[in-house]
Amino acid sequence: MRIRVQNEAFDLGVEVAAMSRGRTDIGAIASFVGLARDMNAGSGVAAMTLEHYPGMTEKALAKLVDEACARWTLLDVTVIHRVGRLLPGDPIVLVAVAGQHRGEAFAACEFIMDYLKTQAPFWKKEETADGERANPEPDRNTRLFSGASSAGLFKFIECITTPRRGVRSPSTSTNLKQLQGSAHQASAARVAQPWAFSRPLKLAAGQYP
Repeated sequence: MRIRVQNEAFDLGVEVAAMSRGRTDIGAIASFVGLARDMNAGSGVAAMTLEHYPGMTEKALAKLVDEACARWTLLDVTVIHRVGRLLPGDPIVLVAVAGQHRGEAFAACEFIMDYLKTQAPFWKKEETADGERANPEPDRNTRLFSGASSAGLFKFIECITTPRRGVRSPSTSTNLKQLQGSAHQASAARVAQPWAFSRPLKLAAGQYP
């Protein structure tokens, strides 16, 4: 299993080749590559910057991969997520999953990517003609977090990152109250805008299959 958070670009072909080199037990490799767009929320985007907390991010991604391996029989997983300033067309994220059969590889790849988008502790800032903006279209759940401190956000992420079969995560409403309470301690300069949280909230409620 390989998990990397890096500034430099990655090469899909190189990563897939490394995953399958010298192995004859792999029957399928499913991959996903996410790219930076030049348009979002109805406005042109000249560039975007992704930030993260080293160590915390890798830990969250490792837990995510462990959960995928617990749900499906996987032979290898590679997750690469870039940070720093990215231009339209630049690759942002790579998820590659190897398994004996395509069904498991496809399902696990989608699972990891969905959760990466909503759970991993990355923060985005976009550069537009009107200036810089963070998360231009926050959904109902994101607005609840808009004033929360980084510590509160990470506490919530830690609660919902690794659900287990038959075990319900702590109450979502309780977590939200804790986060909203922490907002009073956060200065405007330190407010961290997270990715949309719609899928993690479903997971916390035990609704994800």
